Amino acid sequence: HSGMIDRVEALGFDDGHDFYPASPARPPFLHLLRTHTAIGLELISDLSNHAIEAWRRSQSGPGHTPIPITLDLGEGETEYWGDQGTYCWFRGESHIHMLDSALLALDAWAQERLAAGDPLDELCLRIARGNKCNAVLGICAGLCLANLAAAATSPAALEIGTHPALWQWDLGRQVGDMGSFSNEIA
Repeated sequence: HSGMIDRVEALGFDDGHDFYPASPARPPFLHLLRTHTAIGLELISDLSNHAIEAWRRSQSGPGHTPIPITLDLGEGETEYWGDQGTYCWFRGESHIHMLDSALLALDAWAQERLAAGDPLDELCLRIARGNKCNAVLGICAGLCLANLAAAATSPAALEIGTHPALWQWDLGRQVGDMGSFSNEIA
C-alpha cells in the first residue's frame, strides 16, 4: 500500500476512490470524447502531461536522466517521454485511477472512431497532438494493429512500427496483456 501512496505523490494526483476501479466508462472522459471531442482530448492530454512531467522529475537524479523518443506522426518531430511502465499507462497501469480511466477511455474512443472509418493517420495525430506522454503512442500502436490494411500505407504506422523503443515497449505490453485481466470493467 505504501508503494501506491508513493506513486500517487510522485505523479501529483490524489484521486481517492472516485475513479476506482479504473474503467473507460467512468465519467467524464468517454462521454466528453464522444460529445465534445476537442475538450475531451485536451483534458486527457493535460492529465497525462501533468503525470509525465511528475514522472520525469521523479526519474531525474544523480546517474539517471530520462531522455525522450522523437517521432513525426505528420506534423513535425515531437518528443514523447516515458519508459516501459509509462507506456503501459493506457492499459490502466499507472495505478492512478483518474489517469487510468482517462487513458482507457481515450483508447476505447479511438477504437470506436477507427471502426467508424476515421483515417488512421488523422486519428493518431488527434490522439498524440499536444501530448508528451508515451502512453498515447501505445494507443496509436493499437490502432495500427487493429487496421493492418490502413497501417500498410500509413506514414504514422511506419514511424511507430519502426521505432526500436516502441517495439520493445509494445512487446512488453503484449506479454502483460496475456497475463492481466485487471481492467476488464467496461
